[in-house]
Amino acid sequence: MPHFPRELNHEEIRLNIDIPSSQESQKDDRKWAVIGQERAVQALEMGVSIRARGYNIFVAGESGTGKHTAVRDILSRHSKANGELRDIAYVQDFSNPDKPKNLSFPQGKARTFKEDLKLLIDRIGNRISGALDAEAYKAQRDSRIAEAETMENKVLTDFEAQLTTAGFRTVRTDDEEEGEAADIAPLINGEIIPFDDLQDLVSSGEVPESTWTETRERYFAFMDDMKRIYRDLRTKREQLDEQLTKLKSDTIRPGVAEECAVVSSQWTDEAILTWLKTLEDDVLENADWFAGDEDEAEVELTVRYGLNIVVDRDGLEELPVIHETNPTKTNLFGAIEARYDVSGELRTDMTMIKAGSLLQADGGFLILQAEDVFSKDGIWLQLKRALLTGHVVPEVQSTPLGPLPILMKPEPVKVKTTVILVGPARFYETLCAQDEEFLKLFKVAAEFSPVMNRNKETEEQYALFARGLARKENLLPITDDGIHAIIGHGVLLAEKRDRLSTRFSLIGDLIREAHYGACTNGRDSINREAVKKAIAARQFQGNLPESMLIQQIAEGTLIIDVKGERVGSINGLAVLERGYYAFGTPLRITVAVGPGKEGLINIERESGLSGELHDKGVFLLEGYLRHRFARRQQLALTASIAVEQSYYEIDGDSASAAELAAFLSAIAELPLRQDIAVTGAVNQQGLILPVGGIHEKVHGFFQACEAKGFTGTQGVIVPTRNSGAVILPDDVIEAVAAGKFHIWTARTIDEVMTLLTGLPAGTERRNGKFERRSVNEAVRLGLEELAHLS
Repeated sequence: MPHFPRELNHEEIRLNIDIPSSQESQKDDRKWAVIGQERAVQALEMGVSIRARGYNIFVAGESGTGKHTAVRDILSRHSKANGELRDIAYVQDFSNPDKPKNLSFPQGKARTFKEDLKLLIDRIGNRISGALDAEAYKAQRDSRIAEAETMENKVLTDFEAQLTTAGFRTVRTDDEEEGEAADIAPLINGEIIPFDDLQDLVSSGEVPESTWTETRERYFAFMDDMKRIYRDLRTKREQLDEQLTKLKSDTIRPGVAEECAVVSSQWTDEAILTWLKTLEDDVLENADWFAGDEDEAEVELTVRYGLNIVVDRDGLEELPVIHETNPTKTNLFGAIEARYDVSGELRTDMTMIKAGSLLQADGGFLILQAEDVFSKDGIWLQLKRALLTGHVVPEVQSTPLGPLPILMKPEPVKVKTTVILVGPARFYETLCAQDEEFLKLFKVAAEFSPVMNRNKETEEQYALFARGLARKENLLPITDDGIHAIIGHGVLLAEKRDRLSTRFSLIGDLIREAHYGACTNGRDSINREAVKKAIAARQFQGNLPESMLIQQIAEGTLIIDVKGERVGSINGLAVLERGYYAFGTPLRITVAVGPGKEGLINIERESGLSGELHDKGVFLLEGYLRHRFARRQQLALTASIAVEQSYYEIDGDSASAAELAAFLSAIAELPLRQDIAVTGAVNQQGLILPVGGIHEKVHGFFQACEAKGFTGTQGVIVPTRNSGAVILPDDVIEAVAAGKFHIWTARTIDEVMTLLTGLPAGTERRNGKFERRSVNEAVRLGLEELAHLS
């Protein structure tokens, strides 16, 4: 008995939607972004609540499924500051000025500390100036200086007297290395005679040789004494300097310690108290800056004893949420700025450290687009390093000519930021497979589904969203039949009758465009007609390539037969995408068969126009032949398969059922109906498997038949498992109702061949043969003949 495909009637094709009433749709619509996303919402709730290391979140899903809106909505419900926010600032490390230290403060307290520091330095300056201006200090200082000078003058006077008695005098000379220097010269007849002149006098006989020798010996002895005296004096001066420094330090220490103690008493953090102690020591060591008249003293004090607040939480009542749209190294991790001074020298200091968004989001959340992170060289590796170590450090700012020299290396800051990475599911899958550390860093995956179950509750939620959007954006009110059309479009986007699309951004766009069309036509509401016209307008704006293809089919430029019969030829179906618009088109698939042993040759693959999935689909055809016909006879043939007039890559396996039908037709020399197009994948057992794009494919062949003229017998075969995906526009449903167009569903290739040839498929007998005058017997005989000829 023939196994014919089952034909769908127009009632089965129509969508039955219970329209939620206007009153039922007046409920709260604030959480529409998470409709149908319970799994993702649960993951997000957990991720934003657990603030442990590694609990960063990857939000995966298609564009328009409300990922960002849902993230914002959930973060808003966890936005209250938990009392753990902190301010972060950099201060000078006095022992390593090129390595500033960071300090953390309770929320809003960094400003207080900065003001305390400013007042502290002012008070310390006043206390130091006052202490050093005191008469007691000056008296002790002057007394010690005077005592040292008296002792020094006495030593020098005694030595000078000793020299005079011995006939010598000290003189000043010029030294290339030390400048002016002290020397000793002899007195001859009451005059100072340099040794060079004295030697000339000895040579001329005016001074005896014995005098010259004696004078030289005494000169070197006095020079040794003078060096010893000056060395001792230098030691005494150093001791005096130390005494004066100690005197100054002892004088100012009580005041400096008292002022620092006042500030320290207000803080308990050990790091802050330790730094204040180092500040006190540095002030005592550099007290001259506070008492001197140096022009740059004020600038130096501002930088050296200042506070650079890089994260300020003053007055913040909610956790920080930063959406970084340009994650460059500087924007993400911070930078150390630098500038050239008047002398042309590059300078930087602690106040030029700037925080990036990873640090600015400390205690809160940083949202990043995965595409942005991975499109910039090195950013993912550096972000991963920061998440692994838990530390962030600003780096030297780069210029168009490259990075500036490293003038300063600030201490890394331990961050408490939860990173939320948003991107397509393929990014998540790739990272899981290729980066072994990824799952340690992103322990939470919130995946948004593009579809949800369709039931009364979700239809009600659709209506809530639609009417809520209209109220929020002051659009025209939506009628009940308008809601019906909107829900129908949601089913169409989901490509299944029992599903609704969760791509609410597309639904929102449809409502706005329907509002525009209704206003243009002077309507006072968005009804079914307005929604349908908005859909048609969007299709018209994007279907220029589609209309040109249909025109080529109508003119015969693109050869597509929609009536008659042919051997080894069939109409397959494909979906083409152009931006937001996708449309279906028929493709003429042909197969040629002859004797040989090369098997099935995929011409698309040989010409480089076949994708991997299409290659797989073609390989399965030979698998089916072996399964069905090669158990009792050897296969030997050479065949070629091609998609005619195709100038772009063919991919996917949705044409494999049509290709197999054409292959069997060519082997058996059985003509196939050209008024029927086929879509569906096939396995090695001949089962027809579901495919995508049913709506576009059926409509594409419908338009081709319409362009070339309906015969009343035309239609499309789709997989039985795609019955729920047969969601068609009104014109196709009307044609089905009128008997002008037909939709069949098939479970096996036998059903497809029965409809296309008009012959029964034929069941196999014990001897390996099939029923007489059946498709399979004709194929068996064709294979037997080809094997014999080969």
